[in-house]
Amino acid sequence: MNVDLSLNVDEVMKSLNKSKAEIAVIVEKSLMKTAQFGTQIILDRTEKGIGYAGRFAPYSPAYRKAKAAGWKATPTRRGFGGDSSGVVNLNVSGSMLSSIQQRALNQNAVRIYFGRATEAKKAAFNNERRPFFGFNNKEQEALSRFFIRDFK
Repeated sequence: MNVDLSLNVDEVMKSLNKSKAEIAVIVEKSLMKTAQFGTQIILDRTEKGIGYAGRFAPYSPAYRKAKAAGWKATPTRRGFGGDSSGVVNLNVSGSMLSSIQQRALNQNAVRIYFGRATEAKKAAFNNERRPFFGFNNKEQEALSRFFIRDFK
């Protein structure tokens, strides 16, 4: 007994190509969602005074005193009412952390970045002393799991 099976290879190839295109769209959407999740990890962790390498170094006594007292606005700086908590959370006006954005670089990669040059400069300065803009191994694993769950 024999069973003959014939396939239209052209139709199969068209179907595979369509599937590849559909998969690429799903991957890109899942990557963007993963980047948004990664941004939230950075924001939540930073708010608690923790960087990807551990707790932030404390503020200098002079800066802590100035931050507690607050300061008046100048032409180049917003006024600040003060924060006596002493929590090192890299947040005075909220403008640096709120400028974090995500964008697709291609179908396989996204970038998390600071959307404004002035905020990127502040972030680079802060990141030298208190590394916050990145992910540790545990967070990278969580991002991988998030991507896989979303992709399915």
